Amino acid sequence: MKVKDIYNIIDSAAMFDMSEEWDNSGILIGSGEAEVHKILVALDCSFAVAKEAAEKGCDLIVSHHPLIFSPLYSIDSSSVAAFLIRNNISLISAHTNIDKAEMGTSAFAAKALGLSDCSQSGFWVLGETKETNAKSLAEKCKKVFSCEKIRYTERENIKKVAVVAGSGSSFLKEAAEKGADALITGDVKHDAFIEAKSLNIALIDAGHYETEKIYMPCLLKLLKEKTDLEIVLSEKEKRPYLIG
Repeated sequence: MKVKDIYNIIDSAAMFDMSEEWDNSGILIGSGEAEVHKILVALDCSFAVAKEAAEKGCDLIVSHHPLIFSPLYSIDSSSVAAFLIRNNISLISAHTNIDKAEMGTSAFAAKALGLSDCSQSGFWVLGETKETNAKSLAEKCKKVFSCEKIRYTERENIKKVAVVAGSGSSFLKEAAEKGADALITGDVKHDAFIEAKSLNIALIDAGHYETEKIYMPCLLKLLKEKTDLEIVLSEKEKRPYLIG
């Protein structure tokens, strides 16, 4: 198979045309005509992941987060991009197209949390939970997403929950207007917690990395179902920061 064939498989499940204008999803390193024999799947294409791909003989990395966001005016020979080029490793990144897909990151996170009667609107999913308050819902998130720590605002009588995997506190007001009693996401800033309290909606920060990392086996499964290639999940990928 070729890189373009893997691109088309992903596109059939989550069209790259759905990506946000500011995003940079697609074939970021290499040629669509390059042959593929082994694929490494990872959330981020870090240096550790790139080296792992080389060590395992992978000629393609499929990541969720793009390695390249802003225009490159030069390529440092010590950069991850240069390493991939030297080692003939291609890179496909599927970011906001996956986030907004029918069974993408947010939908998968909602399913993992056991939400029922779910409906999706772009990046976020709204469903019903059996947890009755913010504390119990936060504890459920901590278990499902394997969080070391979790931040949340209090609220009782929770029934409807909005989920945005990754960074989604900007959807707080919209979620509240749609009847959500809680929003689960990551990368929450101080002022968003203040706004949540004024809107009387529980806001749970379960981590950007944690809420999206659990989707990677789903991406691997998609590729395995459509190819007979060897496909592996990264074992070297770690959260890019430490929690003290």
